[in-house]
Amino acid sequence: MFPLLGGVLACAVIPEKLGAAWWQLWHPTPGQESAAPKGANVKTVFEGNHAFSEKQLRAAIEEQLTRIRSEGLSRPIADDAAYYVAVFYHQNGYGNADVRWQIEGNTLRLSISEGRLIQLVSTSIEGNLSLPSPRLLSLLTSVTTDRLRLPENSIPFVKDEIQMGANRILELYLSEGFLDAQVPPPEVTLSQDGTTASVLISVVEGRQYQFGRVKFQGQALYPESEILEFLRPVLSKPFTA
Repeated sequence: MFPLLGGVLACAVIPEKLGAAWWQLWHPTPGQESAAPKGANVKTVFEGNHAFSEKQLRAAIEEQLTRIRSEGLSRPIADDAAYYVAVFYHQNGYGNADVRWQIEGNTLRLSISEGRLIQLVSTSIEGNLSLPSPRLLSLLTSVTTDRLRLPENSIPFVKDEIQMGANRILELYLSEGFLDAQVPPPEVTLSQDGTTASVLISVVEGRQYQFGRVKFQGQALYPESEILEFLRPVLSKPFTA
């Protein structure tokens, strides 16, 4: 009999075998704890990788492999390893790649479904009346080209990085005084076989803000004309918040 809040009594009867199993689940006897495999005892096996070598995949998850060697093989680390193998594929144009993990004794098995490589074949922009298209489109692909060190006409399609490039276009407009500018998410068109992508950026520029008349208050140490001349390089540029 166990007293509960409010003076209500409840009766709980736990079968002896069930109670013993429950107790051992939370209070294992010495020697029963299962130690995670560590160090050289752990093997990592990649399955289904055709586009990239095992060496490349190991480099992509070097941090997780180091943790396995020091902390042991566990479900969270295995899940991290699979996640970062998938990220590696996605960043190299395999946007539909999927990676599953399985622990078999002292072996971590990473099963990879690569999917198809998606190549970026064209980029275009509309609505840009004030800034040149080549400059803006270069920003659109800059995240991927900077990371992979590839020319703009031979890069894979990486959706997240294209969005980051669109954000860079918006940042440029804001820095040029187009404080109301809008750059909606890129419009992506995939080929019928899903191996190539075309991207369209639509820009709404809005007005460009400039500095107006500058007024001074208080008693200045220098003539107003000298101060304005000193500020001329700044005042001649677009106004940015």
